[in-house]
Amino acid sequence: SAEKRLRRAMDADSAKFKDRRASDILLIAPLELADLLRDQKKYEEAEQMYKRVIDQGIAWDDAHPEKQIGASYAVAAYLGRVQLVQHKGDEREKAIEELKAEARKRIPAAADQFESELAMMQSLAPPAGTR
Repeated sequence: SAEKRLRRAMDADSAKFKDRRASDILLIAPLELADLLRDQKKYEEAEQMYKRVIDQGIAWDDAHPEKQIGASYAVAAYLGRVQLVQHKGDEREKAIEELKAEARKRIPAAADQFESELAMMQSLAPPAGTR
């Protein structure tokens, strides 16, 4: 199944690879799996997978300062985490603010990108009562 293939691809440590294509695949696999788990309403496992992408993206950038690509995957994972908190009702806004603060701390160079993409995502969302 697709889930099994994605899990196999994730077994390697992306920070050890110097080739951009290999690292892209190793960062994309857990991101895609997280999206799949979110769609299957496996929210806790999806949350852990998004966190893994963030950690791996930061590790990649730390190991390869000349090839900064990890932050863009971390941004995508933070956006996935925002989608996970949509079902939290009254606590949704607080959770989003906490994610924004975490992103500013963990990926400061890409925090503006995250907040910009978040604002665009929120502007495209249907009104709260219609979901």
